[in-house]
Amino acid sequence: ESGETFTVDTSSLSFRESYKDYMEKQKQARDQELRRAGVDRVDILVGQDFVDPLVAFFKKRNRV
Repeated sequence: ESGETFTVDTSSLSFRESYKDYMEKQKQARDQELRRAGVDRVDILVGQDFVDPLVAFFKKRNRV
């Protein structure tokens, strides 16, 4: 967003571990916010067909 560019050494194990931890905390915070707001989440991977996950979600939701 700032337009700043920087280089990251992705071969660094410590960087990868730190980044993984950071992203996990971000995911947990997002999931907590969604739960608080009563919003359901459907995980869809980039490049994956979105139809099957959505159909499974609505079938599961319909059973409840």
